[in-house]
Amino acid sequence: MSVVYKDAGMNLSDNSAKSGYETLNAIMQEAPAMSFRCRDIGMDCSFEAHGSTAPELMRKFIDHAESAHTMQVLSADVILNVNKAIIRTRFNEGRE
Repeated sequence: MSVVYKDAGMNLSDNSAKSGYETLNAIMQEAPAMSFRCRDIGMDCSFEAHGSTAPELMRKFIDHAESAHTMQVLSADVILNVNKAIIRTRFNEGRE
């Protein structure tokens, strides 16, 4: 029996299937699994951030908002809107 990864073009025998699954899992874990765009909260801005967790994206947005939008303090509404606008991919569902 062999396992075929159509997207990756790999064909693994039973002996290497476990290793193939581990490799694929490691790739999915390292891939940015979340994203955020300023325009998704109504800002006329092309800023886009990618990361693995919502707190990581929030930190990137805060850094950007301070420098690009001169927002030294973020209101609760802005923080809530950023959290709502974070897009989670299927590989990262349930993680944070």
